[in-house]
Amino acid sequence: MVSAVFLSAALAAAGPAPVRKPPVAEPAPALPQFTPGEETRVDDPGLGGQGYYVVYVPKEYTPDRTWPVIFCYHGVDQKPTTYPFRGVVGGKGFIIVGMCYNGGPGLGAFDKVSHDVDNLKRLLPVLSAQLKFDVRQLFIGGFSMGGFMSSSIGECTASIWAGMAICGAGRGSGGGVKDPQGFRGKPIYVGVGEKCPYNKAGKDAADHYRGTGAQVTFEEYPGKGHTVDTKSKVFADWLWSNGPLKQAKADLAEAKALQAAGKLGQAHAKFAQVAAIPGGQDVSAEAAKAAEAIAKEAETQLASAEAAVKDKRYAEAPILFTRLMATYEGSAFGERARRGLDAMKADPTIQAAVAKARINAEAKAVEDKALAAEAAKDYAQAIKWYEKYVAEFPTADRCAEVRNRLDALKADKTIRSAIVSQNAERDCRGWLQMADNFAKAGVKDRAREYLQMVLDTYPDTEWAKEAKEGLKKLK
Repeated sequence: MVSAVFLSAALAAAGPAPVRKPPVAEPAPALPQFTPGEETRVDDPGLGGQGYYVVYVPKEYTPDRTWPVIFCYHGVDQKPTTYPFRGVVGGKGFIIVGMCYNGGPGLGAFDKVSHDVDNLKRLLPVLSAQLKFDVRQLFIGGFSMGGFMSSSIGECTASIWAGMAICGAGRGSGGGVKDPQGFRGKPIYVGVGEKCPYNKAGKDAADHYRGTGAQVTFEEYPGKGHTVDTKSKVFADWLWSNGPLKQAKADLAEAKALQAAGKLGQAHAKFAQVAAIPGGQDVSAEAAKAAEAIAKEAETQLASAEAAVKDKRYAEAPILFTRLMATYEGSAFGERARRGLDAMKADPTIQAAVAKARINAEAKAVEDKALAAEAAKDYAQAIKWYEKYVAEFPTADRCAEVRNRLDALKADKTIRSAIVSQNAERDCRGWLQMADNFAKAGVKDRAREYLQMVLDTYPDTEWAKEAKEGLKKLK
């Protein structure tokens, strides 16, 4: 799996945790079935039997594509929660994991940040094996103590995150081995109330991360205290633009490239995936329109192929189905074309008709050449093509008609005379030219041979008279 490879590399890059004695046993939690549109509790024996997580899966979730994920840390003496993120995005577009601190619900401990880093590394692969995580869009964040802890944990694992959101808090002072990559070039959101006791800490955090090269968005909620404005357009836009919308733009560009390369099946699947992303706005609308156009054209072409079978145009239908299979590979349209071709191959009646149609098509090509030669009054060449038809395609539908035409040409005295004349012109012109070449070179014996060939083969023609004059000149 791509996600497993990515996670292994990224978690390794995040740096090792300090050597320590685990405070608790660390088996992976057994995961329940997750219900779209609901929060599901996951009891975790790795947290001493008292810890658990909550996992929210959006109502529109389907396993046929990957989804962005937010790992959310809660405040002091609180329980695992999806607040504030679920409210900010309206419960759409993101899987949200309400995290529990290592040791159980309640207060996070800055002096044990490394424990929570290890716990995150333990849990992330387990969840991503069951839910379709988009490992390019993993976010970490939280409110109050959860914001401070997200900062501390995030700095130790920055390689795996697409962004970080600190709400009602500032930069964590906790320890742990810092990820050398840091958040340089990555988006960070810091949101604090105007009257929040951590207002200055939030501003200081924003300044710190700007200084490290992060792309910081700072928002102060007017008149608010220690809370998060879940109706904040700035916060919502930050999540959508750095999550689904950012990836939607990249996927839309990929879909257009596939379309330009003629890989319409793969392009349709990618367009449809982008169209299904909530918050995609104009990007999703453009993708939906493109997917609809590809689907419409595919349906038209499939209908033509299926009509060819129905009309017993068996030579044409396999070609159409094969072309559609290649063009729409990776989509339901390509699969439908494959089923159509397989059905033809499985029907002995159709196969016999297909073989006959192939013979008739090849025979027609030969007959067309004969007719073209006849139209040009090159009767000798026309007879050769008709003879080829009769010899190679005796079972073709028009073989009897072609044989009759061949016999008629051979029996026509005018045509026979024309053939002789055409042959004489073709042969004698060449022989006389050769004789002239040898004569000019002084090789008279060879010149006489070619002139004699004209006299022997076509004695009663104008060409023979020319040959006789040539012999006289040689004497």
